[in-house]
Amino acid sequence: MLNKYGRIGFAAVAFAMAVFWIIKGLYIPATAMLIGVGFIVYGYLKFGTVYLAFRQLRSGKLDDAKKTLNQIKDKDKLNKEHLAYFHFVWGYIFFAEENHQKAIVEFEEALKGKIKTTHDQAMINVNLSSLYLKTGNKDKAVLKLAAAKELKYKKALDSDIEALEKQLV
Repeated sequence: MLNKYGRIGFAAVAFAMAVFWIIKGLYIPATAMLIGVGFIVYGYLKFGTVYLAFRQLRSGKLDDAKKTLNQIKDKDKLNKEHLAYFHFVWGYIFFAEENHQKAIVEFEEALKGKIKTTHDQAMINVNLSSLYLKTGNKDKAVLKLAAAKELKYKKALDSDIEALEKQLV
């Protein structure tokens, strides 16, 4: 997936091609190209940087995800789902940087929002459980782990949950 400038550049080239085709009288491909440019612009405005940052996070590119999120000038303009994933990605970044207090704040904010899947909700709760354990709040760690276990999640989380259970005993 392209970054902000890559998308702008791609849309500009596609728009220029559409104008060229209009000048040449090729209206059908020009119309198709303009529709494509419209989809690019709409996709950027609708899903844009938060979705890109989430994909970068899943690919293990934390620095790229951080740069992408920093492009968002006003997070309050994000819809509820994107705002939740905005906090989700920041939580992971802060967790990786071992900034536990900021990670907790971001993950808690993500849970208040509209996280799309129960697996993602479970991941957030597992990470919060681990963070609370690291910061010495065992009671909250137990609560977050219990919340994660109540949700439907993929088997990939089983080993994390088991490791936390052993630490909490």
